[in-house]
Amino acid sequence: MNYTIRQFTSADYSLIKSWWNMYDQVAPELEFIPTTTYIMYFHNEPILSMSLILTNTPIGWFENYIGNPSLKGDIRKKGGNILYKYLTQIAKAQGKTRIFCMSIHDKTTKRYTEFGMQQTATNVTTLTQEVD
Repeated sequence: MNYTIRQFTSADYSLIKSWWNMYDQVAPELEFIPTTTYIMYFHNEPILSMSLILTNTPIGWFENYIGNPSLKGDIRKKGGNILYKYLTQIAKAQGKTRIFCMSIHDKTTKRYTEFGMQQTATNVTTLTQEVD
């Protein structure tokens, strides 16, 4: 197969951050990217990245789904399906029975529903606070 997946390392951060910047989005800081983040390659070219957050409950969380903006079409779509299934299997192996994610972009929301996820809300407010 022409697709390969490997675990994210801190050396990947500048590449992934550049993808967010090309989409005019703010990338998460390096310390907010979990060790259960993966990079997908197509013919040794990085094309996608996604994080799986594992909790101490039967719930997992998908986060930070981002792709190389220069790659479009079937290669990217097929790769996304493979990466999604790969992370879903990791979650299942860790005892997770449900996976959540949030999306603020219609295109990303559409992609998650194409993966098989069900949209549960359309008017979600997200909140955050730094803990001192």
